[in-house]
Amino acid sequence: MATEADRQPELESWPAYQYSPVAPDEIRLVTLLPGAFDDEIHVNIHHRQRPRPTDVETVRATIDHVRDGLIDGWSANETLGGRVLFLGGSLERQWQHPVTGEEMYTSHVRNVGTKYEALSYTWGEDPDEECVTVETGAGINTLSIRENLAIALRHVRRAGVPRDLWIDALCIDQSNSAERGQQVQHMHHIFQLADQVIIWLGVAADDSAHAISTLRYLAAQVEVAVPDYRSFPAPDCVEPTWYHPRVPLPYDERTVDSIAALLLRPWFDRLWVVQEVKLANARSVMLCGSDEILVPDFVVATGALEERDSMPDDWKMRTSYVNTNITPLRHCPFIRELARINFQDCNDLRDKVYGTLGIAPLSVRDMIKPDYEVSVEQVYHDASVAITRCTNRADVLMHCRPANRRHGLPSWVVDWSDTNFTYMTYVQQAAGMSRSRAEFSEWPLCTMVVHAVRCGVVGIVGDTATRDFAKAPATLRQWHNACADAALQSGTGFDLDLFVKTMAFGVLQDRLPGHGYSTLADARELMNELVALDPEVAMSPDLTKASVTPFRRPFRVFPIEGMRMFRTACGLVGLMDGSPKVCDILCVVLGCPTPVIIRANDLPSASYEVVGPCYVAGLMDADALLGDLSKDWTFICEKTNGSRSGMQYHNLPTGFVTDEDPRLPPLPLPWVRLDRPLTSADPYNVSWYLNTETREEINGDPRLEPDALRARGVELERITLV
Repeated sequence: MATEADRQPELESWPAYQYSPVAPDEIRLVTLLPGAFDDEIHVNIHHRQRPRPTDVETVRATIDHVRDGLIDGWSANETLGGRVLFLGGSLERQWQHPVTGEEMYTSHVRNVGTKYEALSYTWGEDPDEECVTVETGAGINTLSIRENLAIALRHVRRAGVPRDLWIDALCIDQSNSAERGQQVQHMHHIFQLADQVIIWLGVAADDSAHAISTLRYLAAQVEVAVPDYRSFPAPDCVEPTWYHPRVPLPYDERTVDSIAALLLRPWFDRLWVVQEVKLANARSVMLCGSDEILVPDFVVATGALEERDSMPDDWKMRTSYVNTNITPLRHCPFIRELARINFQDCNDLRDKVYGTLGIAPLSVRDMIKPDYEVSVEQVYHDASVAITRCTNRADVLMHCRPANRRHGLPSWVVDWSDTNFTYMTYVQQAAGMSRSRAEFSEWPLCTMVVHAVRCGVVGIVGDTATRDFAKAPATLRQWHNACADAALQSGTGFDLDLFVKTMAFGVLQDRLPGHGYSTLADARELMNELVALDPEVAMSPDLTKASVTPFRRPFRVFPIEGMRMFRTACGLVGLMDGSPKVCDILCVVLGCPTPVIIRANDLPSASYEVVGPCYVAGLMDADALLGDLSKDWTFICEKTNGSRSGMQYHNLPTGFVTDEDPRLPPLPLPWVRLDRPLTSADPYNVSWYLNTETREEINGDPRLEPDALRARGVELERITLV
């Protein structure tokens, strides 16, 4: 068979392939015909019934079924690779069931309908194209594809048998925007129900074979259990200590450099590939040249590297970034995934939303229909509305940065293309477990009406903290003194503990035990040391050397870089990544985990713009709705459901622990609280309740509904955001 180079002039003279319309219940598949590596690429393109969840059958046991058959002293854990790891006493670890001796795998589904593999790759920046031959019943046609795809097809092509593939560049008519929108809706099932996903990282280069081999070996030493992602030594490992993050790995400079080069490949930075790999099954592979590694093994290995204390910080940051993007779907709120994925690259800004719909919950996918004819602004507006309506929360306000938003967006609409990082912890509940009950006007009027409590008016605004580490102590000192002076002049009193908690964003051991964070007492002592520093010393460049060593860990406790401090007239101190002004209003919005700063609008109607979310110690635990917690009680944040954190209330005198807020009255009849697993469709803060008379289920505490709060004397008002 002639090579591609020999035949290119002839191929270019043949007629271009013309796509026939694809029905709503169809997809196209490409059959890659067999050939040698250098042969020209021949394909068939045909229509098939699109894969559906109803076309699958369960072929393995569920983890619950496995646990039912265990004897005392043994536990069963599902691993990332889909195997069941059995743990017994005396650190016993084995793949064999302790009773039957059988090796077991957790529930996976097999598509019994349309059979195919899905290719995940980057289109590439190189504009060079090649022609592929499309064999049809009517003759020979050609299609132009980019060089990166042509190289990938040569690597996955088999010598003797054809291969059915789904490839976006060939299976979607890219010139037809309506078809693109229609087919994007099916991406979730296309990748989830593929026999396997083949991830093409590119040709072998930069010692990539050594990197792949190293990662495969590391993954063979470690097993990771889901959903909590605990690490264990693999039963058949050679290096039983490598699972522990404090154990150094014996990697030389060559090994570190080869892995770093592999993780810097363009595939890891593209937006569309995130959903493709997260939806892939455990049989899926990453291919680099002719070297491959199973996707679960790649996740395990990069996770082990990410946590390794002995690795350089910048190297760990990149590893963490990659690992987060490829880790299978967990149950964290979809809005968190959406906000994080916006760091990924895409050519069309609408794809900041459309490119994530594959990992969106069904309720959101049903409300957002990809349409490449509408504006970016409308896509972002529709996504913000859909998420708010599906969750009945105002979590979108946590992600608003109006100072950096695209021109024309309402202040309450998230700019999903904004890649500026806002530090905001996800363990706050300024509005408790309340529902937002938000109302919207349709595009293009674009208003959002929320229920809110005004908590103060901004009276002082500090300078923005720079990202220069050496200047952070001086900034903290200046902020502290400004607040202390204002408190002295107003006679409101200065609460140092609240100031310290705000500067730490509440990330202290007292609130988040078991994570190695600083205690409030230690943070308070550090703050006093910073305040006592001579101003000239605090601004000295020498602070980055020996004298700054005691501040390195506390600097992580006070992550103020890029933030601005503000203080209200009543003495509340807050931090935000934005531009607050004197006379701005601090409020708590029902359904929003953090307080929000708003600003009166110049429009004739009484309306407000969102300035941004903020952290204000003293408002983060539903204080504005329920008042202060008794000194006999304290809040503790505990990890729940594998990827979420929930608040518990500890009674200090008795040691009693409860999920019920002691400030609330008993749950009124006919309501009962439900115990149900959470999914990505649920918001940050959620509890489910059932009305036993009407059978209505709601995802918020009925005691925090607007009418119930007003009956308690809470001064709720309806506020229109524009």
